[in-house]
Amino acid sequence: MTYKNRKTKVISFIYIILSIFLGIASAIQPYFLKNIIDNYKNFSTTKTYIILYGISIIGIIVFEYGIKISLINLQINMKKLMISQIIDYVEEDESLVKNHDYLASINVDINTNIEDFINDYYVNKLDIIILLANIFVYSYAIINLDFVLIVLILIPNILTLLIPYFFKAKIEDYKTSNIEANKFFNSKVLDYTLGINVIKNMLAITPFKNEVNKSLSKNLWSEMKLGKLESGLEIIIGLISYLGLFILITYGSLSIYKGKMTVGAFIAAIQFSDIIISPLIRLITSINTLNSGRAAYKIIEKRYGKEVEKAKEIRKLDKTEDFEYIKIDRLKFSYPDNLDINLRDIKINKADKVLIKGNNASGKSTLLRILTGNIKDYDGDLYLNGYRLKELGYDYLNHYFSIIGQNQYIFNMSLEDNIALYSSIDFNDFKEYFDLVRYDQISKTDKTSQTLSGGEKQRIALLRALIRDKEILVIDEGLNQVQKDLRDEILNYLLNDEDLTFIYVSHDIGDYIDKFDLVIDMNKADKKLSY
Repeated sequence: MTYKNRKTKVISFIYIILSIFLGIASAIQPYFLKNIIDNYKNFSTTKTYIILYGISIIGIIVFEYGIKISLINLQINMKKLMISQIIDYVEEDESLVKNHDYLASINVDINTNIEDFINDYYVNKLDIIILLANIFVYSYAIINLDFVLIVLILIPNILTLLIPYFFKAKIEDYKTSNIEANKFFNSKVLDYTLGINVIKNMLAITPFKNEVNKSLSKNLWSEMKLGKLESGLEIIIGLISYLGLFILITYGSLSIYKGKMTVGAFIAAIQFSDIIISPLIRLITSINTLNSGRAAYKIIEKRYGKEVEKAKEIRKLDKTEDFEYIKIDRLKFSYPDNLDINLRDIKINKADKVLIKGNNASGKSTLLRILTGNIKDYDGDLYLNGYRLKELGYDYLNHYFSIIGQNQYIFNMSLEDNIALYSSIDFNDFKEYFDLVRYDQISKTDKTSQTLSGGEKQRIALLRALIRDKEILVIDEGLNQVQKDLRDEILNYLLNDEDLTFIYVSHDIGDYIDKFDLVIDMNKADKKLSY
């Protein structure tokens, strides 16, 4: 997965340069302070260094502000880039099954893993580069300090750099476990939320809620383990660093007492020690969280890093030729659960009305997914207007097919938006369709459209499909919750449309079977042309 573009690189460079300037401004302060204290009897010299010290403070403020602004821009740009790739991936991958586990993974990636990677991995890598660059600045700044002071400042802090190395694998394992626990919890919540009516009906509220709470406890415990490990390492690092500072203060005090060091040099050493301790602790923390961020990125890269395999498109996306026919010379497809589809010698012409019937699990919905290009790993030859259907891009096929499944999704927005889907559509041009589904009788009070009945949702889904004015309408049990008198009106309308190619799956077809031009019976072992 790509997380850098030109803008990211430019902002990263600015962030590094400003941070180095901040390091320079911080590193020269101890030198100015030393001269202020040691030359307090020389007013002119003291005045000069006081002014320089003040300028360094202003510089630090300006550089810190610039760093924060560039960091915000960097985070926003990277997050936008990575989320856009996830959205594109979901759009392009025609084979994805949008189940709860998949939705839970997307939720964790967008809301947690991306931010963890940006902050814990990428930004920390920049911080490590910055600190390594500033080491040269600090090295130059402490040249005039006492050698023992230099050792007391650097050695304890350098030792702390070894701590993250020993805990690298454990931090990555804890982070991976944390991500999986979060995903599992999200999946349980989605199950509970989307299936609440079934759960209530089956009197399973308490056991299901207990399962959700168990997954929550597991998720929180996983977060706690990771947090306790990282916090413990930070405390150890801090103790080592401040133990070094304590030794430094003890040594400096004795040196001043014995006249081996000036007060200015001692104070400069204390300030310089503080300047080094803070970024070094930040560095150690960065190395710890770097391992955490690396674990997050590995999961994102595994999920979205591979290129989506697109079908070879032999037609332009803008449909320029009218639908003529779909032809099945032979088709073989099977699932491990004994579903076996074997079709031959079937042709669906323009304006044909086609009924697909059969028992449950006989392959009716699977056949529709094959005909509309959603399944392409079948054996045999299917053609649309003479072109092999499995070689046609999904976008191209969508110019022909309007598809209404058994459970059409109703978006969390108004009815008008659910129908238009943010497209520029003049509803006045489709009054006939609005009248057909009795749109005026559907309640408009719920701006989220989530309180609609099952039949109302199916009517909205049908209206959404009809106003696209495509040549082929596919309905897979998509009218079974519509009241019978209205369903009869809709079926009569669709069956009498002389221009529409209509493919219909239903268990309840009643007296309409004779009105179809073609009936495909999925119960037959060898499904040749039936009617």
